[in-house]
Amino acid sequence: RVLLGLTAGLALASLLWKVAVVVHVGGDRLAGTIPLLVLPAALDQFAVGMAVAILLVQVPGRSRLLSFAGRAPWLGALVAAAALIGLGLVWRIGPLAVLESPGWGTREILTHELKALLAAGLLLAAVCARPSAGAVGRVLGFEPLRRIGEISYGVYLWHLMILIVFAGAIRMGSQVEWIGGSEGLVGGWPGVAIAFAVTIAISAASWRLLERRLIARSHRRPR
Repeated sequence: RVLLGLTAGLALASLLWKVAVVVHVGGDRLAGTIPLLVLPAALDQFAVGMAVAILLVQVPGRSRLLSFAGRAPWLGALVAAAALIGLGLVWRIGPLAVLESPGWGTREILTHELKALLAAGLLLAAVCARPSAGAVGRVLGFEPLRRIGEISYGVYLWHLMILIVFAGAIRMGSQVEWIGGSEGLVGGWPGVAIAFAVTIAISAASWRLLERRLIARSHRRPR
């Protein structure tokens, strides 16, 4: 309960951070871009994964939420679908363009939280699936996906920088480029494809040469 309370505190602090940023910068979207990308703004999304990990490890077999999700594999998919529909409403996409578009600050915060909810739904479906049983279990048991999962922290750390190098810098509407200054070494979808391959290679090297060794060393140290 203490650990879950701490993760809830992280999520709340992250939400308050984003609200403070939006209020502080007012209508200056460019000034709010970086503060809405740094770690404090993302802590609520980390908290989702932390909470699921706590339920899996600290209370195995006793978590009502995970037990129910295991018996009803559609639950995670339903949560993810609801979040996806919410994103469509916020961004007024296609037939979901039925609500008035919110201001940029409100839209950024809603988008962030709905993405967290989308991830939570997918995570529930994944961790509650039985290995090699059912559609989700069989897909997640696919060996290449298991290998990508093993190096996924490196993918998370490296992918954006590599995308910028090969596919080009990110633009903010009509604003000038705010990361880098080029169109990328390759650009377009070929650049994205190359960036994906390079990301996988660097992440695999990071796992084998650094992360795996540090984890093994930490396990050898006295508690």
